[in-house]
Amino acid sequence: MIGQATSLTGKKYNIIILAGGAGSRMGMSSDYIPKALSKLGEKRAIDYIIERYVHIAHKFIIGTGYHADLLQSYVKGQYPTLPIKFSFEKPEELQNTAKSTTFCLDQADSRFGTIICFCDLLIITNPIIDDNTIYYVDKNTHGKVGIFRHSILIEKGNKVNSFIENTTPINITDNNNGVLGTFIFSNTVLLKSIVYSNFTTSTDLTWDIIVKYNNEIQMNASHCDCVYEFGDENNLQEVRKLWEQF
Repeated sequence: MIGQATSLTGKKYNIIILAGGAGSRMGMSSDYIPKALSKLGEKRAIDYIIERYVHIAHKFIIGTGYHADLLQSYVKGQYPTLPIKFSFEKPEELQNTAKSTTFCLDQADSRFGTIICFCDLLIITNPIIDDNTIYYVDKNTHGKVGIFRHSILIEKGNKVNSFIENTTPINITDNNNGVLGTFIFSNTVLLKSIVYSNFTTSTDLTWDIIVKYNNEIQMNASHCDCVYEFGDENNLQEVRKLWEQF
């Protein structure tokens, strides 16, 4: 169902999967398991993410926190031969995606590019990977796209011009788009420099890290044709129904 990603340049990447959150919006669906282990069809959400990137991964780095023991046990059992590392945060110390990214980057190999993705977001299409790319959705995107805190303005050549921070998360309409939680970086040294220098003040991955990276290396904007996002319990149930029909 989800295409396996291929690189335009043949490069390998550090694949960071942010999967440490408590999933508080998931209600009973995440009371006993981490969100990344949500069942979709015959597999778990994290299976689709790992399988998507397996051919371009230098290594996987999975950020854990809530029910970390369950997630680590499952992943190690399913993929005993893959190069997978885990970054652990105590559940009571979890702060935000920017901080979680920092801990994951400690284990990233700076000789390779880095892909950061969220565990509750499945991009069904766009299997071709290009450096320095931000994925976005708009009114033409199928699936379940959720709501968004950030949008981008796109200039000629599909380059990211600037970012818009939505104080209140928005639904996609004819006049806006939404930034997805999947980002591709060619320069991990630069990414680490930005993340570490802003560690004490960063609260938002997109606004405090991605925007600063884009100021140094202008990023590409890639449209997603189909996305399944399950940030809360209702979204998860809708995605499961869509999955059965796919």
